[in-house]
Amino acid sequence: MKLDIKNISIAILGTGAVGSYVGACLQQSGCDIHFLARSTYKAIKSDGITVHEADGKIFNIKTVKVYNNTDTLPKADVVILTTRTAQNKSLFASLVINNLLKTNGIVISLQNGIDFERAIIAAISPHELLSGTSWIKVTQLTPSVVRHDFGNRILLGTYHNERLNVPVSQSGKKVKALLEHAGFAVELIENIQAVQWTKLALNLPLFAFMALYKKSASELLNNETWNQQITTFRQELINTAQACSCPVDHIFIDKTLADLKKMSIPSQKIIDAAANRVRVEIEANFGNLLRLLEKKKITALLLRNYYEKLSNFS
Repeated sequence: MKLDIKNISIAILGTGAVGSYVGACLQQSGCDIHFLARSTYKAIKSDGITVHEADGKIFNIKTVKVYNNTDTLPKADVVILTTRTAQNKSLFASLVINNLLKTNGIVISLQNGIDFERAIIAAISPHELLSGTSWIKVTQLTPSVVRHDFGNRILLGTYHNERLNVPVSQSGKKVKALLEHAGFAVELIENIQAVQWTKLALNLPLFAFMALYKKSASELLNNETWNQQITTFRQELINTAQACSCPVDHIFIDKTLADLKKMSIPSQKIIDAAANRVRVEIEANFGNLLRLLEKKKITALLLRNYYEKLSNFS
């Protein structure tokens, strides 16, 4: 699909690791990118965004259109949400997303969790929401520097409040071409919740132990006792996903775990920051999933146990 890249305006809301990386790659490919930043605003305004790629290459986008409020943020054809899911409530309270969208504009969510999209749909109606899962490991080294560890896969699907399987839309095809032009491997999925279940089955056991013990993923996976407990928790999530008609991608989980196991141990500062992010996102990741299962009358004892431990711990 041929796109006029230079005439597509994209707003990136959130300049954490994934937002900075995806936005930098899109700008590097020729797209008109506008970043909404908060704590990283001054650093990005001064230094741009530097990306250390997985193959050792480094690129910097020095000239960055970055804003610390939405008053001057121009309307966009595409708005990409990369803020923490837990921030959606306050974000939508202070920002009318529709005011940022051009006619026929669309919103893409690259956020963690499950069943959080209802609030986004309510905020952007009648615009379309593409809910996405990024299989990209990125570490934020400083407010303006990120390291791409591995992965470039993004899975997208049109979100619907009442249906699991939604046909691929024309908007989805256009976004796929846009992201592929920036170097990402993009798949359009009819059942996006199955993809979210796969990511949750991979991440939640690791998140729980990272927050409770302040250890990196590689440390946890290389410890026989912790790894066995993590595996048991993951199997419960896999079984639960199957009961929800959302079978997970076992091959992808196994490959990602192998990659994580080989990673070097990061600094304690980075580990502590990751543990803090887990605690901030407890409701989006653990709480939302529990509430979804309660609606379906499905029990997940380990999920509830770790949710309560993390809630008390935080």
